[in-house]
Amino acid sequence: MSAREPLSAAQLESIERLLARVTPGHWVVRLQSGADPQVAIADGGPVAFGVRAPGDAAFIAGAPEVVRLLVAEVGWLVAELTNARALLAKTIDNMTALAEGSEVTAYRAEHGEIPLGTYLAVEEARAHAEDSYRALIGPAPTLHWYDEELDDDSALRLYAEHEGDEVETTHRVVPVRVLAEYDPDGES
Repeated sequence: MSAREPLSAAQLESIERLLARVTPGHWVVRLQSGADPQVAIADGGPVAFGVRAPGDAAFIAGAPEVVRLLVAEVGWLVAELTNARALLAKTIDNMTALAEGSEVTAYRAEHGEIPLGTYLAVEEARAHAEDSYRALIGPAPTLHWYDEELDDDSALRLYAEHEGDEVETTHRVVPVRVLAEYDPDGES
């Protein structure tokens, strides 16, 4: 691995296997008069002997916890990087479509006439509308989405079941066409 290459999943698993074999417990440095410092379990016996410098002993004593924290951080960063790459790919696809003169559909979550947010994925707009509904009303046993009209470009309306009855809410998701440029002769 160079400074420019990420750790592989196999390398991370190898580090985690090493950590699993480390003597459990909180490691401490025990300074002994006339002898080298000793790394030991706080409530038990020694882990390492012959460590000449107190700084080295402190480093060895802290290493298991530091490595655990770093492995957890790497896992979090891998997840964040994966999400960012997926978002970037979607953004590039949408920008390419716009650059080629095509249109992109975005989805606006609404509560009545109040826009809540506009998203590139219908699932994100639906999640925002559902969270908004639950914040106002409380947990609903079941939520459903239905097309307001029969065509494919129809807005979606949120329905909620309360005490066995399905009721229409004021929350909806509206598809919005996004164009790269204004065309005075085109549809708006």
